[in-house]
Amino acid sequence: GGTVSNCVITANRGYAGSQSIVYNTAGLITHCQIVENTCNVNGGGVYLLGGALRNCLVARNVVTAGNGGGVSQSGGAIESCTIVANSSTATGGGVYSTGGTVSNSIVYWNYVGATHSNLNTTAGLGYSCSINPGTTANGNITGDPLFKDVTEGNYQLNTGSPCIDTGDDTPVTWGTDLAGNPRQQDIPGVGTASVDMGAYEYE
Repeated sequence: GGTVSNCVITANRGYAGSQSIVYNTAGLITHCQIVENTCNVNGGGVYLLGGALRNCLVARNVVTAGNGGGVSQSGGAIESCTIVANSSTATGGGVYSTGGTVSNSIVYWNYVGATHSNLNTTAGLGYSCSINPGTTANGNITGDPLFKDVTEGNYQLNTGSPCIDTGDDTPVTWGTDLAGNPRQQDIPGVGTASVDMGAYEYE
């Protein structure tokens, strides 16, 4: 149990399982940036067995000999997260999942070696943006999320992003995104007041 919130977790090195960078069995990790960490085996940023990873940016993490460059997940929930620019050597450059759910999230521009590979499965994926593999079932989309500037590490949504107003409002009970902006904003001329996919609301 317990909560980790509003933290920047960066430049760490782990091994696997309980020796991973962030190891969660039942708690809540929310409004955190988990960036530029390295793990030898699975889960370059997060090893998720239970609990929730919510409103977090998981970016530029590396697995040197295994799966799940950003997150290795065997249970729990990934909610309203942006998982981008992570890499692994085996499967699931962004998320390697054998259980649990991924919702209202963006899992994009992750790699296995030089191959754009974000997930190992679309099972448990809902109202999220991903490709390789991707699906349009369960509210998911596959188009480029149109981040403002990937090369400079700005993963907020740009004008025209298909992730704007296309998330699922039902589970969203928290009030702000990772940047502290209100969720479910009504931007004039842009869709309706629905939650956006990913850690950041369009503004």
